[in-house]
Amino acid sequence: MDPLWAALALFGAVSVGVYVLYGVFCSVSVLNSAVLDFNQPGGPASLCSLSRFILRSLRSRAGHLNSDHSDHSAKEKQLLITLINCRYEVVSLRRYCSVVGYGWDYPDSTFRDIPLFYPQFLCSRLISMVTCSLRFRLSPYGLLGVCQTVRLLKPLDELKRGTFSLQVGVEEYRSGGGGVEVDLSLSLRTAQQEEEGWSSTITLISPHTAYTHALQPHTTNDSKCERCIRVAVPWWASVMCGGPGFSLPLPSSLLGYGCPATLWAVSRCLAETEKLKGADAVRAPLTLTVRYRRPLHLPRAVSIRIRESSASVHSSSDRSYTFTMEDDKAQTLILTGEMQGL
Repeated sequence: MDPLWAALALFGAVSVGVYVLYGVFCSVSVLNSAVLDFNQPGGPASLCSLSRFILRSLRSRAGHLNSDHSDHSAKEKQLLITLINCRYEVVSLRRYCSVVGYGWDYPDSTFRDIPLFYPQFLCSRLISMVTCSLRFRLSPYGLLGVCQTVRLLKPLDELKRGTFSLQVGVEEYRSGGGGVEVDLSLSLRTAQQEEEGWSSTITLISPHTAYTHALQPHTTNDSKCERCIRVAVPWWASVMCGGPGFSLPLPSSLLGYGCPATLWAVSRCLAETEKLKGADAVRAPLTLTVRYRRPLHLPRAVSIRIRESSASVHSSSDRSYTFTMEDDKAQTLILTGEMQGL
């Protein structure tokens, strides 16, 4: 071989090696950071994230709380990741709306707010980073959703006016009969808001081997059901979950949080509620409580039932709705939700 070509080949191989090592270094640095910048180029590489997921899954047993032997202060041990300087992206919102049933033209519609669970869609990558963190005390493999509470105080259209920040953190761990539960806090704050306009608390469980969701007997009274719609769960519901600034072409269920199908399920229920009752039904301020009864497996056909319920005595609003999603094949309840205006 010509010495010149050999030198060029060697130089190319060394350059590629240095580039790969630099990418891995940057990825590890991002994964270990507490504050990330939306404008910062690059993000956690797929291989690095997947490697950390596999390592944490092998080192931690499902259903067991790992002991924390660090001597750091409580503030330093708090697992909290913040993404700053985020900006509204029409393409991201359009993709989310088309996936969960709002329609591809939703962002161009008038008198309609940004969907309630769109901030959680944006937080999906931060959730994966938290659950795959070395400081997360549960195995990221096999986490299941138990319940979730969402509180919306300000319209989400405020995101279009400037930058905003996303934050995901661990609140507390609890041991129970079925396994170990963990509460994750999600929040969104715009530059113009002094308080969180949108916040959510998700309870996940790392179950024992024999764990099953505690199901209550379920009976349906069709005479009180205002709408019942049967939909097919799309196979791509588990992969359309990219967050702002990060592009990771892997289902986030592989990264320790089996939420994509669950996020699709509750988002589709809210989309059908808005179609039935109008945009005022999901307008701020409101609170939503969702209880996940059984994991949603793909492929499936499900039925969504929507009802208008009596308003709570603690609420000054007459907006109160309940919805359920059922598995048509197994005749089991997947989730229940209750939405209440404030």
